[in-house]
Amino acid sequence: MKKLMVILVACLLMTSCASTANKEINREGQKMVITVTVYSSGDSLIEASRGGHGGLNGEATYSLGDNICDISLKTGGIMEVDGSFAKTLGHEMMHCLYGNYHK
Repeated sequence: MKKLMVILVACLLMTSCASTANKEINREGQKMVITVTVYSSGDSLIEASRGGHGGLNGEATYSLGDNICDISLKTGGIMEVDGSFAKTLGHEMMHCLYGNYHK
């Protein structure tokens, strides 16, 4: 759990440097409630997601009216520094911060 918090803080720091994103919202500097749920397989993530499909690695569920965000991720069991799990976590964290920031 402590390792996940370190990764989360690192991702927040990395995403604060992004300047080319289309921002639907901007929650920089705001307190947020973030819940991260990790699934052991892609199938279990897809089953729990809002509209998941094959190849889904993560999903962020947020609303425009509050600072609550739920992140769901799959893991292959190995968490490498800056590996695919960390990149997916950072990607989904950007949805919590900026909404639907990509095309």
